[in-house]
Amino acid sequence: MSMEKRLLEEFVPPTYEEWVDASVAALKGKPFEKLFTKTYEGITTQPIYRRVEAENLEHLKNNLPGEYPFVRGTKADGYKKEIWDVEQEINYAMPDDFNAALRRDLMCGQNTVALRFNEDVFTQVFKNKAEKSCPGTVVRNLEDIKAALDGVLLDCCHVHLMPTNYPVVFFSLFNAYLKSQNLSLADVKGVFRIDPLGSLAKHGEIKTDAEHFYKAMALILKKVVAKKSALRTIEVDTSVYTDGGANAVQEIAYALATAVEYIRGVGNNGVDIKDIASHLSFTCGVGANFFMEIAKLRALRMLWAKVAKEFGADVEGQKIHMHTKTAKLNKTKLDQYVNMLRVTIETLAAVVAGTDAHTVTPFDAQFGLPKDFSRRISRNVQLFLAEECNMRDSIDPAGGSWYVETMTATLAEKGWEMFQQIEANGGMYKELLAGNIQTAVKAIHDQRVKSLSTRKDVIVGTNRFPNGNERDVDVITYDYEAAFNHVKANLNSPAAVGKADALKDVAADEKICAITEAFINGANVYDVIGKVCCQCCCNTTVTAEKIDVSRLAEAFEAIRATSAEYKAHNGFAPKIFLANMGILKQHKPRADFAQDFFATGGFDILYNQGFMSNQEAAKAAIESDAKIIVICSTDDTYPDIVPEVAKTIKAANPDKFIVLAGYPTEFVEQFKEAGVDEFIHVKANIYNVLLAVQKQLGIA
Repeated sequence: MSMEKRLLEEFVPPTYEEWVDASVAALKGKPFEKLFTKTYEGITTQPIYRRVEAENLEHLKNNLPGEYPFVRGTKADGYKKEIWDVEQEINYAMPDDFNAALRRDLMCGQNTVALRFNEDVFTQVFKNKAEKSCPGTVVRNLEDIKAALDGVLLDCCHVHLMPTNYPVVFFSLFNAYLKSQNLSLADVKGVFRIDPLGSLAKHGEIKTDAEHFYKAMALILKKVVAKKSALRTIEVDTSVYTDGGANAVQEIAYALATAVEYIRGVGNNGVDIKDIASHLSFTCGVGANFFMEIAKLRALRMLWAKVAKEFGADVEGQKIHMHTKTAKLNKTKLDQYVNMLRVTIETLAAVVAGTDAHTVTPFDAQFGLPKDFSRRISRNVQLFLAEECNMRDSIDPAGGSWYVETMTATLAEKGWEMFQQIEANGGMYKELLAGNIQTAVKAIHDQRVKSLSTRKDVIVGTNRFPNGNERDVDVITYDYEAAFNHVKANLNSPAAVGKADALKDVAADEKICAITEAFINGANVYDVIGKVCCQCCCNTTVTAEKIDVSRLAEAFEAIRATSAEYKAHNGFAPKIFLANMGILKQHKPRADFAQDFFATGGFDILYNQGFMSNQEAAKAAIESDAKIIVICSTDDTYPDIVPEVAKTIKAANPDKFIVLAGYPTEFVEQFKEAGVDEFIHVKANIYNVLLAVQKQLGIA
């Protein structure tokens, strides 16, 4: 008998009932249900999961990696042969700047070229007014895209090209570039994003209706298929919903509903389902709830396999191509280096779930254009997980976890139900136009804001544990004027205008070839967009309410900014005086609570070692130059302390704002009559209190 066998026999496994009894005893009289957690998905998670909860799950009956329904990944060997695509956006406006940064990054571990085309600047030139523009690189013509991609071997890496409203124009420009480099579409892999519904949700408009967009999608896809290219040209990007605060069930449902909308729309324009499915890619945001995010991505992979199979896609089309990116929702300007930790856990979730490509947003992206240093840290998060943590050596490390498997099945079930409801209501396009999707996302966002304001949820450095030594961050600002002038400099060429004019009468199925040749012969994007009236565009702009993607921390950042502005003007931050009563152990717990509470608002906390008498405390508070006084002690001592201290302070200076640390229910009204203006406690709305205090100081 082995030593291992004997040791195991020493310990009798406890039953579930024994574990519950031990937990209840540790809770000291509180019910066992206190250990349950209600999530934003409406799911109640349990404190422990057992084999019995997972053994009958349908998706575990065929649970090998690389096999349908691909819950455990689309590859039998995971990342053992090759790492996921390490992607990173570089939003420099000028092509030369983009190229310099891209070539550095490709030398340091990045293996995907992510190029976002800045289309806003062309609209600004139409209006002859430079305005704040979305990040992206201005590509006016063939020479610009050559400058942006100079020295980059596209046949040796993946691409992610991101237009918004004019896919045919930018696809033709990219095609012209390939021809100039003696390459063809068959030589490149990656994604050329066409995602009209994602753009509608993110920007609140698309420059043409869905019908014409689907014609454009079909036109491009037919070209790619004819060239036997692996380039994916349809993208379902649900990161806008993640950034808007949506829960995991919503993200799954919206992804499926959007994909189905594209299958039908493109299919109605003469493209076979097998070609659509094999050239479709998903982009999903990854948030902070580690296990929930893993389960979300696995559930989406399973449901897409079933949807694609029902539509008639082949096995390759049933395998999802999943690009993930770290969420914007929980990122902060305050204590910005904590963002490095946030993206690390989000990236780990994506990798454990089996992502095919991943983007890490640099930690300082909220301030301006990320610098070389922050981009390097973002890349190294992925390389660290792959090379030092050996994540590429594990195949579906979450597989077999009873918690993850149960959550995967639950999310799949709920996501499927919501998807069916969207279909019953007419599909994703109609739901976006009606505002139903936006309303549903906002409802969850509002729940998150409330939980943050009551500190049920915590963002470190923002609503708890603030950094008292916060420093300004050096940023690279986006040069909108330079981008605007860059486009205008190319507008007066009669030859370029003539090339665009010649495209007006070209048949729809010849548009790509004709526009490609026009770019090769000197046409520019501005004229092609403005002068070509092609069948893949119309003059109708479709509008809808856009998803609010404001970060959760923004309200707290505004509070802190107000205090910082006060400090810059007066030489000191607004002050909070703590009237700590009694010996250290009597006042310290609530004094520390009050210090953390008000420090999140950027206040200067006047801490002390405690006062032994009411008169001494009141005198110190009155003489203090702080207008906000916080009384800190225990509920038992408050009846003897609060009335006298509060009345004395108010009698001497009615403008003093008195706060009590705690909420002794039976004495609240009595203390208010004595002069207490506000109460802070674990259930208090910290944002409302901080704002009220700033208003009292006349600075909000």
